[in-house]
Amino acid sequence: MPFNSQDNETFALDGYRLRLASGTSTFEGDSPSFAMGERPTELWSELNEENYRLLGDTLFTIDVAEKRPEVLSNILPRLHIELTLSNSVDWRKKNYVVLILDNARTSLVDWAFSSPISLTSLFPEPNADDATIYFDIPLVPVTEPPPRATEQEISPDDRANLMNQISRWEKGEQLTFGVFSIEYADIHPNILPLHYPWHWHLYPPFARRHALNLVNYMAQKADRHLKRDTGGEEQLQIVLQDGSTRAANPEDLHQMQMRGQKVLLLCHGILSSTKGAFSGILSDPKFLTSLHNRYNQNILAWDHYTLSKTTAENAADLLTNLGGLHGVELDIVCHSRGAGVVRSFVEDPSNQTILHKQSISIDKMVYVAGACLGSQLADVRNTNRLFRRLNMLYWCFGGAPTGFTRGILTVLKLLATIAQNMPGVESMNPSGREINTLNAYGKTVAQKYYYIMANFHSRHLPIKIIEALLWDSGVFQGSANDLVVPYEGASIMGKYLPNFSGRIDQLKYGSPAKSQSDVMHINFFTQAATKTALGNILI
Repeated sequence: MPFNSQDNETFALDGYRLRLASGTSTFEGDSPSFAMGERPTELWSELNEENYRLLGDTLFTIDVAEKRPEVLSNILPRLHIELTLSNSVDWRKKNYVVLILDNARTSLVDWAFSSPISLTSLFPEPNADDATIYFDIPLVPVTEPPPRATEQEISPDDRANLMNQISRWEKGEQLTFGVFSIEYADIHPNILPLHYPWHWHLYPPFARRHALNLVNYMAQKADRHLKRDTGGEEQLQIVLQDGSTRAANPEDLHQMQMRGQKVLLLCHGILSSTKGAFSGILSDPKFLTSLHNRYNQNILAWDHYTLSKTTAENAADLLTNLGGLHGVELDIVCHSRGAGVVRSFVEDPSNQTILHKQSISIDKMVYVAGACLGSQLADVRNTNRLFRRLNMLYWCFGGAPTGFTRGILTVLKLLATIAQNMPGVESMNPSGREINTLNAYGKTVAQKYYYIMANFHSRHLPIKIIEALLWDSGVFQGSANDLVVPYEGASIMGKYLPNFSGRIDQLKYGSPAKSQSDVMHINFFTQAATKTALGNILI
């Protein structure tokens, strides 16, 4: 029978009490099982190192109900959990999070932060005192029969893709979750948790300063986790003929000048890396060989921090790393947030002066899903949505950089602590200072801007309401987007460089008025049409 507030069992967890609240009425079956089982080594090592403590050393599994139209027609299914603390003020001192794991318990699928009130829940329940915390996680009901199996249902690394995985949850299989407390070894005791009823301007000045320092520190820590392949550091890289990369040194830059005048530079996006963003190119021997032949082995990549530094800082650091390169012509291919980096690189007057001194000219700029005008997901109110969306896309389809899970855990720790955006995310805010500054420059030293963009909508997926429930499609207010970047800002429709006539829409997947079902933010470079377009531009 369905769980409800009258007969839900309460489980004791180290002095805490946890129950599935009445909001979890779309679940059926036996009482939830709870057993730790074997801990996957890598994930649990990362959880432990980031000070996530599993309450009661217990994971829960619960069966997800099949669709019953008469029941679910007006009710959105949710995992709704109450955690009652033995100390009524304990939630003010610690933060709690529900982490949902995949079936193998080796990857982080989704999460929910604790909340002391239930106003955002579709199933409000009385909150007798401050000792009760609510977790509210939306799930997806079946709206039509699952699709027939296709080659697209398994990603290259054998992980089930989005449609397949979500449909598992719908067909009555089990979901695994755990309730974790977050121990804050790095957090100043005067910094209050995110869910505490506060306003930023009410913080005392010393607390505000400490909070901003904390944001920078935690963002740097997450960035280092995301750069495991480079020892935690930023790196100007050489792209080798087999698709691997290594750090570029002064001799490499000198040899580039000797071999020829043309150099290709790759610049990845947020929460990514060279290998993660451009895997579709680096793993295609035929296409990569054609690039190496065109550029005479002169292919560079800028593997940089995307959370703790602004796009302007990334551009300045790139110039510093290119200090030994003179007398060449650059073509640049960027993805996502990398658009802001390369726009600053070629549009900031101070950077233009340095490029001129080094006799570096810029020919072709290729923006692939470029956040040229940022993304609404980078607004401070939507930051958690941004990370949840990228996590879900990477988990379902692959392409995450090494160290991604560890980086996300660090980010969650920060988001659960204070609602202040990270510098690298804020630089993607469409109404933020960074984008406004870029748009005010008005001139570029590049000859051509080429755009490759997409309008993707989840209605093309078998689960028609998946975006509305899991991905907050209202963030874009109905405008065309590729799930992360708005279509307008990724095309010549973007309102900047009004007097520059060298802007070209090279390839459109869909249009502002018509979406499509094949290409979204993270899979552009695996598309044959994208490679053909890049070949036409660069080769």
